Amino acid sequence: MLVFQQISPLLYSFYDEPMIREATDNLETGILVGLRIINTVRYADDKAVVANSQKGLQQLMDNLNKVTREFGIKINVKKTKVMCISRKRNNKLKIYVDGQVEQVNQFRYLGIA
Repeated sequence: MLVFQQISPLLYSFYDEPMIREATDNLETGILVGLRIINTVRYADDKAVVANSQKGLQQLMDNLNKVTREFGIKINVKKTKVMCISRKRNNKLKIYVDGQVEQVNQFRYLGIA
């Protein structure tokens, strides 16, 4: 049992990585960091999807939802949150994944708020 617990994250990555790449790699949406477009930040089963517009984020989430279903996984809408980082105040986002995703002012990623 101990050996399985130690290799479990690695096994999950072998399953998860192709799924996430299929859902996000060919999209031109995300944020520009250096000379590269970044649209996901991920560690094990914690993922953050990033875009520079509501339309881009919805496109990423639609693709991710479609591909994860093909892999037999369903996105948990209750655990999924959307956050807007902008100089403008009161930006309201409406992102849908089998229902509207809750918008928050902050969220915890890898245990850090």
